[in-house]
Amino acid sequence: MISWPTLFARRGDQVCRRAPWRLLLLAILSVGCIATARSGGVGASVQDRELQRGIERAIQWLSNTLEDQWRPDTAAMLQYLQRKFRHPRLEQLADAARARFQVARIDTEEFSQPFYRLVDPHAVTDTGAIAAISGRIGRITAAALHCDQIALPATYMEELLRLSMRGGYSLTHSLIAAQWLEENHCISGIDLEQLRSGAIPRLEALVDATRIPDDLRIEAIATLDYVGARDRVRQAWIRDVLRIQRDDGGWALTEARDKSHPHTTFLALWVLLEARYPETPAVPMIPEPAPNSP
Repeated sequence: MISWPTLFARRGDQVCRRAPWRLLLLAILSVGCIATARSGGVGASVQDRELQRGIERAIQWLSNTLEDQWRPDTAAMLQYLQRKFRHPRLEQLADAARARFQVARIDTEEFSQPFYRLVDPHAVTDTGAIAAISGRIGRITAAALHCDQIALPATYMEELLRLSMRGGYSLTHSLIAAQWLEENHCISGIDLEQLRSGAIPRLEALVDATRIPDDLRIEAIATLDYVGARDRVRQAWIRDVLRIQRDDGGWALTEARDKSHPHTTFLALWVLLEARYPETPAVPMIPEPAPNSP
């Protein structure tokens, strides 16, 4: 998806290349070209070296804490980022997390058995396992994750819409669920667009809200990137994510917490990667089996 600023920047570049050689007109167009180039998206306004440094420090923090702060959902998150951005150090970390997952699968409230598919494309589940998930958010998202194999309840879209109206993590996860429905080809684009058109402005408002955890704020930014609304991400938000990066390279659930947290650090890494490499094509979060795999 090409954002409006990017589209205008490209058009501005074309004008600049075709500008006559007359000095006055060239000077006027040069000012316009410079201004246009600088408006070409989040990644263009934040210094690349600052983004790169934040990315490298985040990857290092996650590498250092892979064992002592192990969370199985980290493996799923890293698989997605590695497939999308192909960052060498990130690839090494994702491989290590996947290997750790193979020997230490832990069915937890945050990452129960139905979500194993995010790491292992061959993982299957059943309606009983989805129904056993604690919390409405988890059940709604797990149903979307397996909707190509297990039929959705008749009232599913109504429940998804109600979930999005609750705000907070319910809002971010409802949009993630909607994206999974699309990746699994379970629902029409028209129905999804109706949900997104109302939810995305609320997601923007959530980022600007006061007194919410940093984890939720950063998750809201990452969700905008994921659902194709990257043009809604503001440069000030990216600067703020960089500002609150801890000295150890991670991010905490809230600024009041003493320790950095894997979930928040992953989300911040995701946001910085999107800002650093804004032209990277979208990839599904749900992994596909390798060709000719059993």
